[in-house]
Amino acid sequence: MTAIRMQFFTLAAIILVGILLTGFENAHWFSYFPVLMLLVAGITGVCPGLKFWQKMGFE
Repeated sequence: MTAIRMQFFTLAAIILVGILLTGFENAHWFSYFPVLMLLVAGITGVCPGLKFWQKMGFE
């Protein structure tokens, strides 16, 4: 496991704990989007957001 993948998992966990402390019924559905994307990045090793911005022309 690389350090960046561990970072993705850690960030996902921190955001998810914030949602848990707020309450699942109070959190907006969009709050789960970063958690999902960070988990995908941690599992696959490919960050969807990075790929998107690279396709938009940023390096």
